[in-house]
Amino acid sequence: MVRKQTRLLERKEQCEVAKQSKSNPKKFWYYVNSKSKLHTKIGDIKSTRSDGQVLVATADDDKANVLGDFLRMCIHVNRWGSLINFHTDIQ
Repeated sequence: MVRKQTRLLERKEQCEVAKQSKSNPKKFWYYVNSKSKLHTKIGDIKSTRSDGQVLVATADDDKANVLGDFLRMCIHVNRWGSLINFHTDIQ
């Protein structure tokens, strides 16, 4: 029910923008830009290296690397692709 209502509202907004696009191109471009911007949902990540140095990952690719390294420490998969061990004592 809620999903149907939100889709209906979005469709109405798109129709309004389409109707006004000739007379008000700013509204059209405002709508296009609002839908095409990337929003970062993950904040900066602090990690500690094995030598004790604290690093702060701010770029998206650095954050992905930090999270990938963390998952590699947590999960061990055997050569057949089965999960062998999940370490829960990592802090």
